[in-house]
Amino acid sequence: MTRSWLTVLALAWAAKPSESCTVCGQLGDGVLIPWYKASQECLDVFNIKDQAIDPELLAQMFPNSDGSGGNAGAFVNWLRFTNNQVTDSLKASFPTYFVDVGGTMTFRDDLACSSTSACWTAFRGYLEDAGAPEMAAAGQALWARQASSREKEQALVHIRLCSDGPEEACEPLSTQVQDIRAENPDEYCSAFGLGPGSSKTLPDCDGPRGGGSNGIGTDAGMARRPCLATVAVVAALVVL
Repeated sequence: MTRSWLTVLALAWAAKPSESCTVCGQLGDGVLIPWYKASQECLDVFNIKDQAIDPELLAQMFPNSDGSGGNAGAFVNWLRFTNNQVTDSLKASFPTYFVDVGGTMTFRDDLACSSTSACWTAFRGYLEDAGAPEMAAAGQALWARQASSREKEQALVHIRLCSDGPEEACEPLSTQVQDIRAENPDEYCSAFGLGPGSSKTLPDCDGPRGGGSNGIGTDAGMARRPCLATVAVVAALVVL
């Protein structure tokens, strides 16, 4: 007999460290589902990757998610030698220094610097002084974007496990998805990528046991687990 996903979740909880977050979602009915968090190995099986920036580089530039304690030198070097949509959007958040010229963010012509290199040096000095609050805001934006990317990755792997079937590298999430799929045979697999909804009060991922009103209590046969507070709806991206 196949064990229910609640049983599997309870057994895995006993073996996992408390800081391991679950990913909260639902199937469109408002009933919170504490999905297991897919490992990197699991994501790699399905070639799922949606990161705005390398996590190690992000931590080097901004060690704190509130943008404080940022490394201006590392941030400037990344902006200088990386050209993509993310860096362009960040440059645009510093209109005192950058302007859009033909779709490319470049230094303003009216800056008092003699060369491109000198402008980058001046920009770094600005970030270390008067522009520190703006740099912190950029760090916050990057962390928020990274969190959104990770949530999207988790949502996409739910959809793939539903549509493609079990995958050993994704246990125990794989068994959880298959069990819930069996219990809801009429649901489109796209529903497995839904977030919990913006109105949900979720357990705090930083808390030792979580605490929101939608936490999973001991009446479900397990200790309450913290959740990643995703509110994204990915179903609109993929319909299977």
